[in-house]
Amino acid sequence: MILSTDAALSPLRNIARVGIASASVLALTATGLMAASGAEAASDSFTSTGAMATARQGATVALTSHGTVLVAGGYNGSANLATTSVYQPDSGTFTTGPTMSTARNGAVSASLNNGLVLIAGGYNGSEVGTAQLYDPSNNTLSTAGGLAMAVADAAAAKLNDGRVLVTGGLVGVNEQAYSQYYNPTGGPGGSFTATSAMGLARTSMTATTLANGNVLVAGGSNFSGSSTYASAEIFNATNNTYAPTGSMAAPRFAATATLLPNGKVLIAGGSNGSGTLNGTELYDPNGASFSSGPSMAAARKYATSTLLSDGRVLIAGGMDSGAYLSSSEIYNPTTNSFSAGPTMTAARGQTAATRVASGQVLIPGGIGTGSAYLSSADLFTPAPVPPVAVPQSLVNCSALPRKIKRTGTTVVLKRRCLTSSGQSLSVSIKRVGKVKKTAKVTRKADGKVSVRTRNSRGLKLRVTRSAPASAGFQAYAQVKVYKIK
Repeated sequence: MILSTDAALSPLRNIARVGIASASVLALTATGLMAASGAEAASDSFTSTGAMATARQGATVALTSHGTVLVAGGYNGSANLATTSVYQPDSGTFTTGPTMSTARNGAVSASLNNGLVLIAGGYNGSEVGTAQLYDPSNNTLSTAGGLAMAVADAAAAKLNDGRVLVTGGLVGVNEQAYSQYYNPTGGPGGSFTATSAMGLARTSMTATTLANGNVLVAGGSNFSGSSTYASAEIFNATNNTYAPTGSMAAPRFAATATLLPNGKVLIAGGSNGSGTLNGTELYDPNGASFSSGPSMAAARKYATSTLLSDGRVLIAGGMDSGAYLSSSEIYNPTTNSFSAGPTMTAARGQTAATRVASGQVLIPGGIGTGSAYLSSADLFTPAPVPPVAVPQSLVNCSALPRKIKRTGTTVVLKRRCLTSSGQSLSVSIKRVGKVKKTAKVTRKADGKVSVRTRNSRGLKLRVTRSAPASAGFQAYAQVKVYKIK
């Protein structure tokens, strides 16, 4: 099937790209933290790692519970594939995985809480209505429950309760508003159940699970790419319904979407149907709205987007004006800016990426220069994070006192150094007990802090002093609970 100019390089159909990101939070205390000293600068880099037995584009890529990466199905330029390949991070090699019962291109996949990997839907001359489960412990496939509706090129997002949302996509040449979820506990092999439909039929959109457990579905297009959408919808994971939310400034499909540590979603690149975009947008769930983000140096669609361990976002490869790209860019949410990333060993697009346990990012297969189907893989290695200083005024500061003194209705922390020059140090005191509310805190110029709290006897106070991260300094936090006698 030949699509529009923007989609024609995908031999069968317009492959939707879905990024399911997870953020890790690092908790720090002052104890044991030292000032950074003379760490040698290092750079982010790409290296070649292994090669699959079969070249493939449009495959699903999923990190398994064993730390390996499953690459399943796809298209090799002449046929849809039933084969799978498993990446071994320890050796940097691919091994042969089990063969699926049905070849499928444009399927969805997700790592489940039970340790298995779901592979569902796709295209093999017609839409595939079956699903399979990969078990990394024994490298086998088993049958999962069938889809409520066979669909290809859908978007998928894993919900916080362990279900997997599968929404939109294509049936024949018709884009879909149909939505369903997979429940791993719904009988042997799990089951698919229809939800309410989206407000708009779409394919090649993004689907991102938000911190609150709901899913943002943004952009997309019709089958041909002649109609491109700026609208977005929120899937409510509690009642399984959709509702409209904000609208992007620019319509786009084949974009990337990444959940940031601050809860916002970065949507980057894509196509508006007539050209490739370098612009980005940020979705804020708190205001249910989009705002303009910084522009990338290169316009790109069908790229990969991966949240790194340090909170940055790697956007790599893709295509522009019919040419596949080897460049990458890195978004820093702290500065809200892009910087040039390293160059991949090969230009590649129409693939997926995943971060492995080491913090490295695997980008296997895809289509490269001259529309060649690739079996090779790129491995991104982030630069080591140098030690980060804690302000000496905090390091040398007295710890929170062992006890606090109560005089009438006032509790006084008889320690100085509760404020810090060069950083905004906050001190909060909360009552812990039947009455849970913030107590009135007064900070004196000499650094002493007092709190007025009625009927405090027998209750507890939770005292927190913290300083946000600033240039050259790590965030600082110290918490202690005191019983008021």
